[in-house]
Amino acid sequence: MNLLSSGKDKTPVIRLRGVYQTPCSCGNYYIGRTHQNLGTRLQQHKESIEKALKSRNNSISFDSGLSNHISKNTNHYVLFHETILIGNDLGIQ
Repeated sequence: MNLLSSGKDKTPVIRLRGVYQTPCSCGNYYIGRTHQNLGTRLQQHKESIEKALKSRNNSISFDSGLSNHISKNTNHYVLFHETILIGNDLGIQ
C-alpha cells in the first residue's frame, strides 16, 4: 500500500509561534505565549535565567515568571527539552 504525502513540509515545533508549556524539575509548568519563534523565546528565557542566577539580589524583577521562579528556587532547573507547543498561531512561520 502506497500512501500519498500532502507535499507540505512539517515545520519544526521550535520554529512555530503560539502558546507553549515548559516544565520545571519541581513539577510545575510555565505557560507562555510568544509571537516570535519558540526557539528564540526559549533562548531569551535561558539568558534571563543566567542573569537571575548571577544576581544575588532577589528583589530584581526578571523578564518572565520562569526566571523569577528559578531565581527564588536555585535548586530547581528548567526542562527546556520537554517544552511543548499547546496552541500555535496557524499560518505564521
